[in-house]
Amino acid sequence: MIVPDAVPTAAARGIAEWCRRRESDVEKWHFKIDDVAMAHANIAATRAVLPHVHPEGVDWPAVRLALTAPSRRLANGQALQDIFEEGWAPILASIHREIDLWQQVDENLGPEATLRLLSMHGSRTESIGEWWGSGWYETMVRRAVLRAASDGDLPTVVPSVFPDAEHFAEAAAVHPDLLDDDTLSWLTRAVFKEGSLLRSARLPSTAAVTLPDWAVQDLLNLLQPDDEVT
Repeated sequence: MIVPDAVPTAAARGIAEWCRRRESDVEKWHFKIDDVAMAHANIAATRAVLPHVHPEGVDWPAVRLALTAPSRRLANGQALQDIFEEGWAPILASIHREIDLWQQVDENLGPEATLRLLSMHGSRTESIGEWWGSGWYETMVRRAVLRAASDGDLPTVVPSVFPDAEHFAEAAAVHPDLLDDDTLSWLTRAVFKEGSLLRSARLPSTAAVTLPDWAVQDLLNLLQPDDEVT
């Protein structure tokens, strides 16, 4: 098995996706919010985690506070506890559970190995590799916006807000959560279409790396210190 170097930004995406989206109970309460609001929540979680992941390791207490603080809000000012209502308490409990798991991994394997594992998770193509904050996302956003501009298919609101398509592409790549909901919904569809065009043309996409549970366990066993070695 080849384990890549640690990449803090990828590791932050891995934490946000694992602890707040994939392994938490948030999917059970997805019916409370639509896909645009969920996209806002995903971006907000990634932004919250990013400052607390460093080349030396993850500041887990800070990550825990960032993802579970009662005052957590989306970029549009909505409070998450108001959006999820009665679902917020079980979601918080599940986030604490997953952070506990990764803190245990950190204690057992050390911060460097943990960062590498999280970097692998945060880089894989399946969902998280295409999240906001990845190079793939930024590239696809810029391609999608410029293609739409060339075809005359940009949202009608764009000319009244941005001086040109390049400014819109910059804002969409860096701060998509500051776009209005209709424009963000359009952007999501445009990025999906751009990825589909790549696949249809059989052009290269980002590499998919998935770490199944058995591989995690095998790696844990391999990296456990040998008590007999002096």
